[in-house]
Amino acid sequence: MNTPLLLYHGTEDNVVQWEHSFGYYNLLRYLKKPVVLLSYRGEGHGLRKEANRMDFQQRLMDYFDHYLKDKEAKLWMV
Repeated sequence: MNTPLLLYHGTEDNVVQWEHSFGYYNLLRYLKKPVVLLSYRGEGHGLRKEANRMDFQQRLMDYFDHYLKDKEAKLWMV
């Protein structure tokens, strides 16, 4: 895997265990692959809180700006 990957997960997800995403993230980091994990405390299998949805949208824009428009990576991405 060489394509940059952005993962996000809610800590209260009843469909996919949070630990699975965290384990996948750790494995990719160990292999020095381009991956970022966003974890949203108290969220389930989708973002319900408006503040978290807004945060995710902003981070998604930052992520695409960096990887698609060659803008400098934001601090949270490094």
